[in-house]
Amino acid sequence: MNPVSNPFFLGSGSRLFWAVWLSILSLSALFWLTWQAHFGPWVGDYLAFWVGARAFWTGTATQLYDPNAFSHLLAAALPGYQGALGWFYPPSFLVLIAPLGSLPFLPGLLLFEGGSLLALYAVLRRILPHATGIAPLVFLLSSPAVWINILTGQNGLLTAALAGASLITQRSSPICSGIFLGLLSIKPQLALLLGVLYLFSEHRRPFWVALMTAAGLLLAGSGLSGVALSTWLHSLQTASQFASTRITPTQTTVFGLLKLLGTPSGWAYGVQMLSSLLALIHALQVWRSPATAPVRWGVACIATLLFSPYLLFYDEVWWILSAAFLAASGRPLKTREKVLAAACWIYPAIPSVLTAVFFHLQLTPVLLMLAFTLFPVRQRTALNADHCPSGEAAHPG
Repeated sequence: MNPVSNPFFLGSGSRLFWAVWLSILSLSALFWLTWQAHFGPWVGDYLAFWVGARAFWTGTATQLYDPNAFSHLLAAALPGYQGALGWFYPPSFLVLIAPLGSLPFLPGLLLFEGGSLLALYAVLRRILPHATGIAPLVFLLSSPAVWINILTGQNGLLTAALAGASLITQRSSPICSGIFLGLLSIKPQLALLLGVLYLFSEHRRPFWVALMTAAGLLLAGSGLSGVALSTWLHSLQTASQFASTRITPTQTTVFGLLKLLGTPSGWAYGVQMLSSLLALIHALQVWRSPATAPVRWGVACIATLLFSPYLLFYDEVWWILSAAFLAASGRPLKTREKVLAAACWIYPAIPSVLTAVFFHLQLTPVLLMLAFTLFPVRQRTALNADHCPSGEAAHPG
């Protein structure tokens, strides 16, 4: 079977195909039940976005960056809520989510998660134009990371959609690519590595468009919300302290793994910086090699997840992009490679279920490092322009 026609690398009518799908969905259901029992209400994260959007319209957005004031805003919006949330987003994020503040909680949640899901689905259709039947939809909905984002009300689906849209339009529509990357600056730690790759590629136009988009959105957000840029920058110090002291297995970075193992913060940051540098160097090497577009894009997504010290388990939804690019590359996988790909696919449900509850450990960085081997730099066989999304050329860009 042509791998491009089925992102699972399995026959869509086979028992194994449906067994894998049902197993993944079962893990997702187990995750939800465990989350409810051990971590509290699932609405917590979207509650922060909804409160932030309402603060934007009421002129109280500055209070979001004051931990005590933000806690009061959350408690006022949902009486009895006792979660520990912080607001460290740039003012540009407030512009994007502002419409949610004019809606009741549940309709806003459905719009936010449903719209993000549809956007990511549209990106997958572009990456896998030859996928048959409902394979792309099954591919998306069978990911535990998708349900983690929906059930926690997080923004991983949105960031993955923006990243995927930017990557697949880098050559065909550089202005659109830059705009998508500029919008991704709502989470700067996810946009930074892609920006560097664009800057050092042969086609730099998306980088400059992204820079102007991000700057314009940031200034607009600051002006419209009344939040000074210095207020946001100061909150990043609080975010660093927050991440260093509240270490859980849901923090899926090299830094988080080392902190779980008891490593002092200084050493953990040092190793994270080394990991970030190596991920960037490897991605740059791939982007400047004869590797095809899907290979370059898949490596970029994996490198991004290894680059930042501050990512959580819902950000692992980016693996959907890497898996789709892997399928689009048209390279047949060996059995051990299928096992690795499946492990990366299923594992997002594990940190908050088995490892969080029983082992207090997470292995995401290890799996991501191994996942680089799924995208060999010098692999050229069975690849042609037809396997590249939207007719992208199979040479570096």
